[in-house]
This record gives sequence, structure tokens and C-alpha cells, in this order.
Amino acid sequence: MQGSRGARFPPARGRVRGPLAGPLVPSRVPAVYDVSPERSGETFTRGKESCVARTGPVHTDHAPAAIGPYSQGTWAGELFFSAGQIGLDPATGELVGEDVESQARQIMKNLAAVLEAAGLGFSDVVKTTIFLADMAEFGRVNEIYAGPLEPPYPARSTVAVRDLPKGARVEIDVVARAGGAEGG
Repeated sequence: MQGSRGARFPPARGRVRGPLAGPLVPSRVPAVYDVSPERSGETFTRGKESCVARTGPVHTDHAPAAIGPYSQGTWAGELFFSAGQIGLDPATGELVGEDVESQARQIMKNLAAVLEAAGLGFSDVVKTTIFLADMAEFGRVNEIYAGPLEPPYPARSTVAVRDLPKGARVEIDVVARAGGAEGG
């Protein structure tokens, strides 16, 4: 692959991408390992730290099934990316209520189930994104969102949106890191 300044870069598969391109090296920046499915589960070493490379989707019956062509969550090396969750009851596939509080509570339950299926918990979350249909509901969602979280809190973005799937009032997704948010 040719870089914008004429430098040649090796293929990303099995290597660290971005500013850490090349052999695995010590770094304070978490690396994302893009590994082929055949190499999933291999241990890579970065200085004194090692991590298990993971790849592929995660599924649980304790969270709503995907309502489109996507996974509930997927691994990319030591990072786990959840799909956005809305306040759907996993058993019925319907919103648990019309109010933002009941939807936010259900979202946090759904995210907990997806994280658990990935072998993670809220303490492993490093980034969240909250999508709100009405920014005036931010305070009520923030109270519920904070419930299962403990310091150090993950980074977060909150975005006002025009519409959400199924008429939901709020949607939340997370990015988590194997080994914990503090960099294991």
C-alpha cells in the first residue's frame, strides 16, 4: 500500500495500524490488532504487555436481536465495539415504553448483556456515544447512564438527532477494551 507521502506501508492484517504501523512495540496508545479469523486468540506482545487478539461478532439472547444487517457487537483486536442499543425488550423486540427514562434503563441492561457476552463489563468501557431525540432529556438520561459506571469514567459524546429507529428517544453505543479502561 502506498502512503500519501510516497512511503510504502505493509498490509494491515496482523500488524498495528496507524501511527504505530510496523512491528508491535511498547506504547501508551492502545493498539488495534487487525487479525485474520485463523489468528484470533493468538497472544501478541507489546513491550511487557500482552493481549489476546480477538476478531468477530458477539451475540446474546439477553439483548435485542439486530433489526438490520449488523451485529450486536464485534471485536477488532483488543477493542470491542457494540452496536447502538435502543430501549427494546429482548423478548418482544418492542420499546419498553415511550418515556426516555424507561428506554435508558433498558438500554443499560441491553449493553450490560452484550458486554457480558463479550466477556467484558462497564469497567472496560473507554468510549460511549449517546444519541438523543431531544437534548432537553439529557439530564434524565445522564442520571440513568451514570448508574453502572464508576471512575475513571469513559469518554463520551452526546449528539442530538432528528429520528431514531422505531421512534426511540435515546440510543447508546460503547467501545470497550479487553483488559480494562485503564490500559491493563
